[in-house]
Amino acid sequence: MTETLLSIPLNVLDLRDNDFFMFIGQFCSQDVVEYLKLLGVRSVDSLLGIDDIFLPLQEDYLELIDVKKKLAFRRSDGSYVIKIGVQYDINELTKNLRNVLISKGQMTNDLGNEKEFILKPEVFQQHPFLKRLIDFYNSLSQNPDPTNENFLHRFLDNLLSNLPTVKSRYRYQEDVLDFALCLFILAGRNAYEFLRINIPGALPSLTTIQTKLAKEGLRALEGEFRYNDMIKYMSTVNSKFAFCAEDCTTAERKIIYDSRSNSFVGFSPPLDEYGMPRMKYFQTDSIEDLQCWFEQEDISKLLNLYMIQPINSNDQKISPYALAAYGTNGKYTSFDIIRRWFKVFEESSSQGIRIIGYSTDADAKYLLGMRLVSGFFATLL
Repeated sequence: MTETLLSIPLNVLDLRDNDFFMFIGQFCSQDVVEYLKLLGVRSVDSLLGIDDIFLPLQEDYLELIDVKKKLAFRRSDGSYVIKIGVQYDINELTKNLRNVLISKGQMTNDLGNEKEFILKPEVFQQHPFLKRLIDFYNSLSQNPDPTNENFLHRFLDNLLSNLPTVKSRYRYQEDVLDFALCLFILAGRNAYEFLRINIPGALPSLTTIQTKLAKEGLRALEGEFRYNDMIKYMSTVNSKFAFCAEDCTTAERKIIYDSRSNSFVGFSPPLDEYGMPRMKYFQTDSIEDLQCWFEQEDISKLLNLYMIQPINSNDQKISPYALAAYGTNGKYTSFDIIRRWFKVFEESSSQGIRIIGYSTDADAKYLLGMRLVSGFFATLL
């Protein structure tokens, strides 16, 4: 950073177009200025109204190819990581701009303090919850335990601070974001959207949630068996033994493009010699290839999910871990299943985790696989 908060002009919120870009150039490189121009960000309002200014760089927009090379590093999986210096400059700039907004808001509040704290009886009659809200905050101020209902306090504070502003200026505290992420994972997309739409200002958008998932490394690629993450999870629960469960469930038949893997998801990936799905199999820059896949390849009708259930000696209840998931057309054999089981066992054992058994439902292919492995009225030659 080359500038400080003191160098921010008083009329910064009124800057537009060239004046705005000249101001940004004092804090960030010209590459960032060029990037903002491409995005159409031409004022402080539009800059602060975007949750993640660098999110478009994760997509394959032709107009951003050149500037993307200047602002980010590319991983082997096709995703991009913003350069540390660039991210720092933007973070410091937005933090200072928000401080300016807060300062202006405090000045406005100070001018009308006396009137703001006087509520007419009619207001309480029309909105009786206001009295209960005041009682709640009074009890918080008198509570000797500062941790009691701490999250509820911050959640309400975050919600009430968002309500008077336009949606583009909604902001969320870190613990509210964590709560929203857990809600999204546990309740699912539809339930989360239902709550978010009906409680404006309480929960961040799905775009913000997806961005946080990506930053936390919680988004898996189709067919990716996340052994390294499994090892980390097993170490946190202090376990070296686990059961592995495999099962299929009906999936919505559709094709989507995944920018992280630069591949199309929804086609049924073929299996390799170990019975494992081939990752990033459907990658192409040709519309002819894509048309051919739609005509010749099967679209997945099932989702095959692998779960790891850690086991420890004190019978503590531990949540399972999702090892992998991928679409399938159901065209596989019991021998494919057995090869896959052996592969999971070997990969886990090589990293110090012992898979002591497999579980599944009563599907004929899985039952035959279990009979062949155990020698129960069947022989594996």
